[in-house]
Amino acid sequence: PVGERLAKAQRLVVLGDPGSGKTTLTRWIATAYLLRLKKDPYLYELPDIRTIPDSDYLPIIIRCRDLDKRCLGGVLDDLLQNTLRKNQLTDAEASILKVLLMERLQKGTALLILDGLDEIIDPVVRACFCQQLEQIHIAFPNAPIIATSRIVGYREMGYRIGRGFEHVTL
Repeated sequence: PVGERLAKAQRLVVLGDPGSGKTTLTRWIATAYLLRLKKDPYLYELPDIRTIPDSDYLPIIIRCRDLDKRCLGGVLDDLLQNTLRKNQLTDAEASILKVLLMERLQKGTALLILDGLDEIIDPVVRACFCQQLEQIHIAFPNAPIIATSRIVGYREMGYRIGRGFEHVTL
């Protein structure tokens, strides 16, 4: 199970064909951790819940298709700002939340989820973004990270994410 792989590797690239459940998986993991943070008893009704690491991670989902070109070559701060802006937070709210998220990532109490690497259309830009993801891991070595991609989109960019990322296929 992916939860067991996450517990061991802390950094995963989840590959799968269209419709294999990559986005559903990220939503399941995010829901599980949000329910855990709320101490919601519904948590234990989720399927396979005992497979995920027993941590109080705050999930941060970044949908690659929603990223502006400006932030694709930037730092994590840019990715978070873009994501928060897309969720219609005010500048003040986004600034406060971004500081909290960065602190949690530094402590390793936030789970960074990047869904749909293959939705970055240009394979060269996609490969650069994947290198940026490796740099994020170096800057935040305690933060668990999950990235998803369609198999064909991952292969066509000609770059394989390294730096301790384990690859799994759905």
